[in-house]
Amino acid sequence: HTRLAWYANQHVGPENPAFTRRQYGMAPYLAGYNAFCNYAHHYGEYNDRRLTYKPMVFAYGTYEGVIDTLGWEGFREGIDDIRYATMLKRLAKDASAAKNDIKVQYAGRIALQFLAELDSAACDLNEMRLEMISHILKLRAALKK
Repeated sequence: HTRLAWYANQHVGPENPAFTRRQYGMAPYLAGYNAFCNYAHHYGEYNDRRLTYKPMVFAYGTYEGVIDTLGWEGFREGIDDIRYATMLKRLAKDASAAKNDIKVQYAGRIALQFLAELDSAACDLNEMRLEMISHILKLRAALKK
C-alpha cells in the first residue's frame, strides 16, 4: 500500500498522442504507480514563432481558458485507460470473492489474468480498452451492479 509517484517521465514534448497515452496510461499503472507528477500547463505567453521548442507542458494557459495539445489528448486517453483498468480490477476482485457462485469467481479470475498478462508496451491500446469494457460489462451483469 505504498504511494509511488511517476515523476517527470518523458517530460512532455513530443506531439505524439499514442506515445503519450502509452507512457502515462497503462505502463505506469501496471508497474504499480498511483500518481503522476509532471507539468500540465504554464502561465504566460503562447507564441508559435518562438525560436525554441515549446515549454515542457501539455497545454497553454490563456486569458479565455486553455489551449490543449496533441500530447494532452494522449495523456487524457491514458488516464481514461487507467480508469477502465481500475474499475475492471475492483469488479474482478469482488467477483473472485463471490461465495457459492463458481461462474462469477471464474469470470473475475479471467479478468484479473487479462490485466496480469497485458503487455502495455506492445498491445493495441484501443483493442485493450474494448477488452476491458467487455470484461466490465460481463462482471457488472454477473455481480448485478
